[in-house]
Amino acid sequence: MKTHVALLPVVVGLAVLLRVSLVDADGEAARPADDFVDFVGVNTHLGYSDTTYGGYEGILKRRLLELGVRHIRDGTFNSEVLRKYLDLGQHGIRLLFITDSKLAVERAQKLGPMLYAIEAENEPDGRGGDWAARTREEQKRLYEAIKGDPATKHLPVVVSSLANLRDSPGKLGDLSAYLDLGNMHPYAAGNPPSLHWGWGLSMERAIAEAQKVSGNKPILVTECGYHNRVENQGHPGVTELAEAKYLPRLRFVILLIE
Repeated sequence: MKTHVALLPVVVGLAVLLRVSLVDADGEAARPADDFVDFVGVNTHLGYSDTTYGGYEGILKRRLLELGVRHIRDGTFNSEVLRKYLDLGQHGIRLLFITDSKLAVERAQKLGPMLYAIEAENEPDGRGGDWAARTREEQKRLYEAIKGDPATKHLPVVVSSLANLRDSPGKLGDLSAYLDLGNMHPYAAGNPPSLHWGWGLSMERAIAEAQKVSGNKPILVTECGYHNRVENQGHPGVTELAEAKYLPRLRFVILLIE
């Protein structure tokens, strides 16, 4: 299978579907460097105007363009945030937009060609109650709304991410009929990126769990990464030095999954 996106809490990735046919003498397929550039992006919260995100022109936009990122992921929306999205779109940045079925088509039409895909609710398994039934119904409504409108039917629909990679996919069940792309948040909890994908799972097991929801569809990694609260219990962080080593490795681990 192929992972299609790697989104970190600060860095998102959209692994392109392209696979080159060039093979070296040892049988290893070559990949264009541009695959990696197109794979990386950033999770943003442009509507959080009372935080650093309020410094759009002086901080956020400047740093995104400096980084050369082509993708962001966000779920905030109002007229001012829309202006910022469209502005970034003028610079070649595209949006993975989190929204609900009632507003998806209207907002997608306003976002226009800078919109990359539509994503369902973020981590609904953390909200309690009969979250699985609610999520199944909302995913179906979202998919049918997007695919049922001529102006948006071309857009990929991404299934909801899940906070608990170990238990929640089995509870949610197969939604492959109502998604184009799967979704996962494999936080490594202070461990090396190739050895631990959260909740005590190996990379292979985490992907297998995600496939209980997405079937054989490509999977987006819409959040992953590390924090620096080393003393945190349950979900430990890493030092800034360790993070500087782990993050590049993490991106390549995800990019090279087939």
